Amino acid sequence: MSVLLADSSIFFSGADTVISMIRAQKSVHTLILGHNELGDKGCRRLFNFLCSKEGSEYNIQEIHLNANNIGDDGLLVISEYLKGNQHVRKLFLQHVRLRL
Repeated sequence: MSVLLADSSIFFSGADTVISMIRAQKSVHTLILGHNELGDKGCRRLFNFLCSKEGSEYNIQEIHLNANNIGDDGLLVISEYLKGNQHVRKLFLQHVRLRL
């Protein structure tokens, strides 16, 4: 099952909508959320859920987050989610605001 919300004008508060959509499914393997405005706050909210006991029960294999106005803080929480994660096979992060 996939959660498809690309180009849906989702802002940081929309992370709760994504989480609700995930919870409504028995299994979710793909999150397609590209070209929205989750930003660091929404990214943190979504990935804090995915790192939780409840969220970790979903074996997400593919995540699309291109062009979501994600910066260093959002990328940090994504990296926390990926530590030890053996399910994610594809992660799309084009057009992020990475500062070195």
